Amino acid sequence: MIALMLVYTFECFAVFNYADEYTQRSIFRKQNVLMFLLHMIAFLVMYLQTNETKMIGFYGMQVVLFLAVILLYTKIYPRVSRLVVNNMCMLMAIGFIMITRLSYSLAVKQFIIVSASVAISLVIPVIIRKVKALSEWKIFYAIAGVVMLGVVIIVGRVTGGAMLNVAIGGFTLQPSELVKIIFVFFVAASLKDDTSFKNIVITTAVAAMHVLILVVSKDLGAALIIFAVYLMMLYVASRQPLYVIAGLIAGSGASVVAYKLFNHVRVRVLVWKDPFAVYNEGGYQVAQSLMAIGTGSWFGMGLFQGAADQIPVAESDFIFQQLRRKWD
Repeated sequence: MIALMLVYTFECFAVFNYADEYTQRSIFRKQNVLMFLLHMIAFLVMYLQTNETKMIGFYGMQVVLFLAVILLYTKIYPRVSRLVVNNMCMLMAIGFIMITRLSYSLAVKQFIIVSASVAISLVIPVIIRKVKALSEWKIFYAIAGVVMLGVVIIVGRVTGGAMLNVAIGGFTLQPSELVKIIFVFFVAASLKDDTSFKNIVITTAVAAMHVLILVVSKDLGAALIIFAVYLMMLYVASRQPLYVIAGLIAGSGASVVAYKLFNHVRVRVLVWKDPFAVYNEGGYQVAQSLMAIGTGSWFGMGLFQGAADQIPVAESDFIFQQLRRKWD
């Protein structure tokens, strides 16, 4: 399978060497064939290993989803980048393969979420284009973001030392992921026509509120993303490098404070420096992942040839090491 992936990746770059539309379409069709072939081989292996007919049905459902994505995006948006659509489908295929290998039930949940997300994403560009008032809803975006993050503090579940998730009907949702999108809408709406110092201070205060709530939730990764996104958008809107410099200085100071305040941050720093030195005090996951990657060598071991259950949270945070060890 790694050979198919290499050819697919080569075609991603090769398409830029051709200006004529006919040749580009030919390359995109070749990419589709490679993706479906890789996907089919992987699920055939899983079926032969498990001898469960549900694998065949699940495979068919995914093929229908990929075909729908390719056809609908190209029909609804004729000027869409076929390369982006192909890459999106390839990444979804790889994700489904790896999660199905780790947990069939989780893969089914992932399929439902992805299908719903694709349906929503199909209409979002149309909504943005048609509803001109979206740029006027900055107060709504600000309130929605703060409320959604605040709900996690009240009813959220602690995962890995941080309050991240809310369980609804058997599904685990992470509101901060949606808030990232809402936050971008807020900053864009706020700075669209007004980059005065007063408005920047107000916008920064709202952004800081988002970051502080995430810090209280100990979701420092999301806090860092919100912070970085705000700095970039602020620079794009204002073209003032001093804001970025001031933000980086403030962010550096906040990182030191977070290191002093939160024990799990200190543990993560130690794990980052030398996971084997703190193997029993928090470094187990990273150390096992590094050993798994090394075990896979250059070409991986193949599906069902490793010990997937030896890595905690392998189906989410550490999916890469499973991919690296098994892919061949």
